[in-house]
Amino acid sequence: MLALFAAASWLPAALHGIPAASGQEPALPTVAAATASATATPSAAPQAPAPPPPDIGRPALPLPRDIPAQAHGPVAAVRDYLFTLECAAVPPEGMGAIGCGETAFPRAYAYLDAGWRSRMPFAKFVAGFSGVLHSDLLLALDAGPVAGSPNERRVFAEVRRIEVLAGRQAVTYAAGVFTVASERTGWFLIGGALQPEDLAGLAYLGQDVQRADPLAVARTAAGLRPDGPAPAALQPHTGPAAVVRIRLPAGTDVVHMVQRVDGVWQVLYIEKA
Repeated sequence: MLALFAAASWLPAALHGIPAASGQEPALPTVAAATASATATPSAAPQAPAPPPPDIGRPALPLPRDIPAQAHGPVAAVRDYLFTLECAAVPPEGMGAIGCGETAFPRAYAYLDAGWRSRMPFAKFVAGFSGVLHSDLLLALDAGPVAGSPNERRVFAEVRRIEVLAGRQAVTYAAGVFTVASERTGWFLIGGALQPEDLAGLAYLGQDVQRADPLAVARTAAGLRPDGPAPAALQPHTGPAAVVRIRLPAGTDVVHMVQRVDGVWQVLYIEKA
């Protein structure tokens, strides 16, 4: 997809380790300086491992040939809504037409339920995509039930976009949870939003390692200390979705999670076992 081609060349300068102002590679310490520093510094206590680098090469979900106008499941509703928006583009003035322009917006808008559409007029809906040139859907996962509402379900989604920021094209990532509801003619989105991911803030600055530790995130979601003594185990998994089982005196919490592109582990829902 176009976004995969763009990921290498249009990432912000900070993600390549290049200061945006000077355009120069940061100076590396000399061997002598590094040796002297190591000699002078006393051994420190073990620290938590640094979080992994962002998974910017995560493949997009394949775009189907036909996207149904009415979804017959909660994950399908969010997936098809975002598939419809893949070619939608609102380029800045002077750029010219790109993708399928604004022609996809009416169909995408129809995936919203009547209540959401009444709160968000169509013009405001389209304006929310200003500067977006292309989107790729990376993940659409069940995020659990809505308490007290059997006809509603939560769905996690993650996208990669090419958009114009400060006059330049950039690759961005966003994730969030939508709520969908079952109605007479299918499932419709009733709320939710995508929030930008912070690749540099977690993966490069290393200031929030706990959000990159699935066991710490699962314990916190279960109401425990992130480094607490409750036995917790990350089950074997492939891909970004995973399950952590936490043994508690009253039973076991089964924490369903997903690791976003920026390395953050996000809780989808918790089951009691």
